[in-house]
Parts: sequence; C-alpha cells; structure tokens
Amino acid sequence: MQELAVLPEFGGRGVATALMSGAREQAVQEHAVSLELCVWNFNEQALRLYQNMGMEVQFLRLEERLQVYGSESQPVFKM
Repeated sequence: MQELAVLPEFGGRGVATALMSGAREQAVQEHAVSLELCVWNFNEQALRLYQNMGMEVQFLRLEERLQVYGSESQPVFKM
C-alpha cells in the first residue's frame, strides 16, 4: 500500500483505527514480519493513534528543503 489517509471531515470517527486494523490483519495473513508507516511530525493525532495501536518510533528522517529552480520534478539528493 502506498498511501492511506482519512479526510478531515471523517476524523474522530474511528475510520483510521479501522483502516489500520485492516492493514494489520492483511499483513499478518500474508506472514509479514512487521508493519511500517511514515507520518508527518506535525500530525500528532496520527502519531498518538499509531503508538496507541502498539507501534514504536524506529528512526527519524531529517530533511532540508532546498530552493528549487525550474521543474517540480527535480531529483532528491540522498546521503
């Protein structure tokens, strides 16, 4: 799965919990060894949800946005 989101107007209704539970069940059925996701650091509500579901922060990815001239599809320099 590439991306998963809940529209703001559906927040607080258990939709994210249901989606995450479904993703976890699917991963278990497919004998996955872990379930990983990325969450924006400003999305404290989502981070709290994931941690309440038993997920733990494993690493932090840092990024510096550089001024881009021209196209939006410029390459990203990774170290």
